Amino acid sequence: MPKKGMNSFFKIMLDAKKKKLPSFVYTDKSGKSTTYYGHAHPMLGMVYKKSKSPLKPNPKMKTRKKSKSSKASKGKSRRRRRKSKSKRKSKSRRKSKRKRR
Repeated sequence: MPKKGMNSFFKIMLDAKKKKLPSFVYTDKSGKSTTYYGHAHPMLGMVYKKSKSPLKPNPKMKTRKKSKSSKASKGKSRRRRRKSKSKRKSKSRRKSKRKRR
């Protein structure tokens, strides 16, 4: 089965992305034209969207706060986390065994 080709929007968008254009115009099949505005992105190069507003950080994504503690305390906290995870797993196993009986 042959691969399906890219649609016209993606072809235009990828050409604009390679040239790092600030915007491009896409005209759909019905004849309606839409302007997409680009914003620089550190990993993706350019990201295009309909509005001119800059990209907003995603509030759902978790960001880690840098602690000012020493390296020794970091190692201890990691050990604590590992122990707590293993305890959680053992509790879930016990519950499942009880249900089987």
